[in-house]
Amino acid sequence: MNQPQGLLNFFSTSAVLLASRLGGAGLTVLTQLILARIVPVETLGVFFLATSTASVLALLATFGFPNISNRILSRYRVSHRPECAASYVKTVCLTVTIAGLVFAVGGLSWIHVMADANTSAALSVGISIVPIIALSFFLGSALNAEREFIWASMPELLLRPLGFLTVLLFFVACGVVPSAVMLVVVFCGFCLFTLVLQTVKARSVFTGFLTASPAPRRIWQQWSKMASPLIAVSLFTNLFADVAIVFSGAFLEKEVLAPLAIAIKLSLLFGFFVQIIHQQILPDLSDAVRRQEYDTYTTRLSHANRWAVAATAFATVLVALFGEQILSLFGSAYAQASTALTVLVACQLIRAFCGPAAQLLVVINRQRIVLATTTTTLVLFGMSVAALIPVYGTNGAIAAICMSIIMWNALNAVALSRFTGLSSHLCAWNFWTKLGSTSLVR
Repeated sequence: MNQPQGLLNFFSTSAVLLASRLGGAGLTVLTQLILARIVPVETLGVFFLATSTASVLALLATFGFPNISNRILSRYRVSHRPECAASYVKTVCLTVTIAGLVFAVGGLSWIHVMADANTSAALSVGISIVPIIALSFFLGSALNAEREFIWASMPELLLRPLGFLTVLLFFVACGVVPSAVMLVVVFCGFCLFTLVLQTVKARSVFTGFLTASPAPRRIWQQWSKMASPLIAVSLFTNLFADVAIVFSGAFLEKEVLAPLAIAIKLSLLFGFFVQIIHQQILPDLSDAVRRQEYDTYTTRLSHANRWAVAATAFATVLVALFGEQILSLFGSAYAQASTALTVLVACQLIRAFCGPAAQLLVVINRQRIVLATTTTTLVLFGMSVAALIPVYGTNGAIAAICMSIIMWNALNAVALSRFTGLSSHLCAWNFWTKLGSTSLVR
């Protein structure tokens, strides 16, 4: 390959997106570090609870439509029906907006009963923008489906963390100690900014979508039937940190919640690298399964799993040795979560060992299995949190989170082997043992 071509590949969209994700993750950690140093522990706990609650409610309000946007819009793109694509975007935007308003009103009614005045104020601000976050989730998926990857991901992955960090540094320069409400207001402002950018791009990509006619009720019902089962999967795969914070925040004091939230977010940052490895290898595995090239499947999967396990094993050892020092950077109150961080990072090692089982099940059209394993895990997670935290406090929360991560990955790995004959874990040697030469992909 010549040098110009190599440079073009280097500066490809994938490289830009990967750099954005890594840069955004770094900015997020830096922001959390500064927040932990300048605001009280309780304030940070309230901020985490408010933003996580808003994100979880917003994802519920999408009714799973972001998960089917690629399938629906690809169909209309191939058949050259841009008016149908515009109608889909318009219809789902209306649906998500109405659902977001309903969830926001319901959330506002609940928090005034369950939370103290300070927490209620921060939660009220966060929950009030649930429709905005929900629309941003959906428009991001729609732009991604049209290969507008930069516009779909850059505002949320990089620009929002960068903007939030800039405002935070301004507070530091002015000697202002922001309250939880002030922090949530800033967060809401950048969520709105993200939606505005996505809407501007969507108007050019989906010509006339703002004035397009909504889809017929029958078509909308078909879309809803496809999308709604995938809500649980999105909660676990995309927002598990927020789900864990919301569930734990219902039982823990806010000054205890903040160190736990930092540990959860840092552990999932290590898990983010496992996710990158799985995402990069998945197209190759998908093609190998469709072509029934199982030697290729085995080779590529083995290499990916070794990298993922090696990376997470190194991270686990690193955190076990220096976890207390790492968390001390956030403040002395956070060093107490070093054990939690070590255990949670070790759980990512289990995830790496099990491999991309859930993703492979979706690729071969066995997403209902993933839905069943995810729903079961979330229900048991909620029950574990309610049973363990009142008795064991933070240790109970850690146990519930670890059991959920291990259960979800193990169930999907077992289901993949049981129903398809394929294996995804590190020690997998034999594949295609159950169905012979029959194609797995339905």
